[in-house]
Amino acid sequence: MLWTLRAAEDLKREAGVRAGAVILENPVKHFRAELASVGDADPRALIATVESFLAHMGWKDHQALIVCHTDKHPHAHVMLNVVHPETGKALDAGLEETGPGVGQAV
Repeated sequence: MLWTLRAAEDLKREAGVRAGAVILENPVKHFRAELASVGDADPRALIATVESFLAHMGWKDHQALIVCHTDKHPHAHVMLNVVHPETGKALDAGLEETGPGVGQAV
């Protein structure tokens, strides 16, 4: 993820994307996901849910690290690279929802 961030301008040039040296304050996005059914501790179901969410948000091509664990209840932490690994473009922050419901179980 660090390499992708550092190479963003080169990736943009190679992809034919207009260059723009915007310094990202937070190049990695972190969020937590959990299933609505707490009784389902299957990490595969949690990973599938996260992958579905990433696809829904248009983020499926971005590098992501998904870590599942069950310290208090089954959940996953997702670290998502804001910089696209092929185009060097940053995520469109306008795609994110804000307000009540964000960060709740999916």
